[in-house]
Amino acid sequence: MNSNTVSTAPAPIAVEHPFINRISTRTARVGVIGMGYVGLPLALLFSEQRFPVTGFDIDARKVEILCSGGSYLYCIPPTDIQAAGDAGFSATSDYTRGRRNGRSSACQRR
Repeated sequence: MNSNTVSTAPAPIAVEHPFINRISTRTARVGVIGMGYVGLPLALLFSEQRFPVTGFDIDARKVEILCSGGSYLYCIPPTDIQAAGDAGFSATSDYTRGRRNGRSSACQRR
């Protein structure tokens, strides 16, 4: 573009969208399906960003450990799980709770 050319690009339009608003205010509940070595760290990252997070897993043992503030992954200390719990993280094997979430992410190994 030379110095004599004027840009005709439209100005950005502010969009009021309920989901975008819930993200910006950190009120969108995040659901992560699969609390393994991919899903659990992802859930903790969302929790660190002040999102309420529900972690789903079919393994009742994992859910029990997480709900008691423990960790089954050597790279994640129990203190990280406890901090996430204090910030609104919860774990469940009840997938009907996913209906309360606007969006969910599935994390499983292949």
